[in-house]
Amino acid sequence: NTPAVGRGMLIKESFINSFYAPGYFSLNDSIEFGDNTNANNWYDINIEGAQRDGFTIPTGLNINRNNVYGGTIEGAVVNGIHMTSPGNGLQFNGTYFEANGVDALFDATATGVVPSVLSDCRFVATTGGQAIVVTGPSRVIAERCDNNGVELFHVTSASAIIRGIDNISKDGALEFSAASVGNLTSSSFNGANVKNDTLRSFELAGIRVPVTQVGTISTLAAGASTT
Repeated sequence: NTPAVGRGMLIKESFINSFYAPGYFSLNDSIEFGDNTNANNWYDINIEGAQRDGFTIPTGLNINRNNVYGGTIEGAVVNGIHMTSPGNGLQFNGTYFEANGVDALFDATATGVVPSVLSDCRFVATTGGQAIVVTGPSRVIAERCDNNGVELFHVTSASAIIRGIDNISKDGALEFSAASVGNLTSSSFNGANVKNDTLRSFELAGIRVPVTQVGTISTLAAGASTT
């Protein structure tokens, strides 16, 4: 795609298709999902300079098990990924995120059957200082990711369901901000939705949270179960 204003790809009614090394540059929205987008794969994608969002997944869609392998999402003005429908197994594997407004925004109004997963991804220098933002009842897993100077999870919804596994923070980054930790430790949020191994895995990996919250997180992690 040559630099332009518009949309790079609208994909719908698509099953088991693969896309190799596609490039989307300086578009309003690079890739938008429509209904019945299932089991598609993108390899070595290159999204740069989206004027709004890199990946857009609108509300009310039936989508399942789509995957992105490698590639980069850089310079999206608003979001690298914006999901207002449950991802139902959407996965980003080894993708590099840099200089997006927010790397991944999950603000669905309904909980999906299976979580969205970001694994082995790198998050660098978001303009908003936040990599993964969860504002609705989404299921999100981050595993083996590293975040350089940005907050890995920013959680504003007591109905979110998140899990972190073996993530690494660098350059003074936080796994959770003070506001996010407040949500994590509320009775409705922690008791019902946050997996205990999230807190324990962050602690074992050297959790970075505001000093006033360290005791609270450590207490929760110490009592975490393995189930």
